[in-house]
Amino acid sequence: DEIRRVREAATGPWGPTRRFALTVLAARSDPTALDLAARVFASGESGWERGALAHYFRSLPGELTLPRAREWLELDDDRWSGVAAAVVKRDGTIDDLPPMRAAFARAWAGNRIYEVCHFAEAFGRFPSAGPFPELDLIFSEAWYSWARKRAAASLALTDPAFPTGRAVECLWDCEHDTRQVGIEHVEARLADATTRIAELAADEFEHDEVREAARLR
Repeated sequence: DEIRRVREAATGPWGPTRRFALTVLAARSDPTALDLAARVFASGESGWERGALAHYFRSLPGELTLPRAREWLELDDDRWSGVAAAVVKRDGTIDDLPPMRAAFARAWAGNRIYEVCHFAEAFGRFPSAGPFPELDLIFSEAWYSWARKRAAASLALTDPAFPTGRAVECLWDCEHDTRQVGIEHVEARLADATTRIAELAADEFEHDEVREAARLR
């Protein structure tokens, strides 16, 4: 009876009760509100309701959401593309790479930077298919530093040239996570890298994780 009431609340009028009910359904991997989510996404409206349903959709297991996400990934429509990219990032297979690369190109051209972030992480799941020029493009040209740090982490997994190339640049990045990726993967015998790692290890204002990684190198 409680589950029935939660399901009714999750598909009823919008408000705090419905938001809570969606959280419960997500935790239970319950697909009751999937069709509702698709309708709200199709409306193109933004706000709390869409955000709650997007979180619900992304929280469900891939076997429930991946078929829809694959369909939406083919559409050049930002009503669907962001949530589709988030699901494919987590649950997509190597067979999804061609549509993912096409969707990335559309997201990049449309300056949909959060989708770009999803794809930056997604490519890192497939080291055997790398290197990916898309990751190098993100690293070199993205205006959003968090996109660059995701690209750096995936480059480290997919590009054999990373330790002697982009990893060196990472050592001077504005994001401490990106600096840490550089420290952990750079070819430390390079003169610039050796000097910079020593500087980071001794920098009292640096993040603790970065200093520790530098000390270990």
